[in-house]
Amino acid sequence: MSGMRAIATPPPDDAAAVARTAAPVANDNRDPDVLDADQVAALLGLNRKTIYEAAARRDIPHQRIGRRLLFYRPAVLAWLSCKSPSLDRG
Repeated sequence: MSGMRAIATPPPDDAAAVARTAAPVANDNRDPDVLDADQVAALLGLNRKTIYEAAARRDIPHQRIGRRLLFYRPAVLAWLSCKSPSLDRG
């Protein structure tokens, strides 16, 4: 084992060191709840400009932080379901 270095294990009370050496959390493949304009455009099958125009008209629920638009996925999907014609009309 010459030439190999042993990896020191941090003491249990050193939370920062434990966090640095911990394995990364596995991605559970869930969709994010907060989306940017490009992600909303992809979700809805629209282009980015259309999303920005809808946000400027306050048609689509969003939050502006500086120059960036953020969208809450459940709010966008709820908004979309309100805009869709009902399929149960007879």
